[in-house]
Amino acid sequence: MPRSRRNRRPPGQVHVICTGRGVHDPVPFRPDLRMIRTSDGQVRVMWNRRQGPGPVTGFGAADGLETYDIRCGSCGRHFKCHEDRLGIIIAAMAEFQGIRGDDNTPIVLDISLIERA
Repeated sequence: MPRSRRNRRPPGQVHVICTGRGVHDPVPFRPDLRMIRTSDGQVRVMWNRRQGPGPVTGFGAADGLETYDIRCGSCGRHFKCHEDRLGIIIAAMAEFQGIRGDDNTPIVLDISLIERA
């Protein structure tokens, strides 16, 4: 009897930083982000509410997903992205860094290295 396959866990904790493509020292952003799987099986990007207000805009989509808005105070870089696209970016960075859902290693997401598509 074949074993049922479980959905892979999402990568986990995400530390968002900006290095200005190596121009300035790493600037960490608060609050940290986390990818979680909801009870209905959907993967969401959430933030730690104890660390402060979330980096989201006031505009939400009809499907309940947020738009994330992150700005660097050092270089002025502005990263604005819808939650579903941000989840794809985080998953790609986790794969690039060799991090899986069962690891406790945080993913480092440098917003200065993300190109606009």
